[in-house]
Amino acid sequence: MRILAFWVAKSGKPASVSGFEFSTAGKFGLRVEHIDIESYQGEQLVKQYRVSSLPTIIALSNAGMVLQTWSGYDQPTAEQLRYYIERGQ
Repeated sequence: MRILAFWVAKSGKPASVSGFEFSTAGKFGLRVEHIDIESYQGEQLVKQYRVSSLPTIIALSNAGMVLQTWSGYDQPTAEQLRYYIERGQ
């Protein structure tokens, strides 16, 4: 399972992404891939996953399918993430 977190690097990491990364994703040993939307790769991924607000966190299955998207400051809880980990593997 992959976790992508979209945000603007020059603005600094949003507190919600930091909190999610260290408290929720960390419980499951998941690495959060930070995507700067102003980079070339970030622009491509924004289009691919249709990211429309920031911050956005996307859970992907091992096969690359989108399992769930969370946008704004409503970030996934540990229980929600556990569900997608079990489903996405």
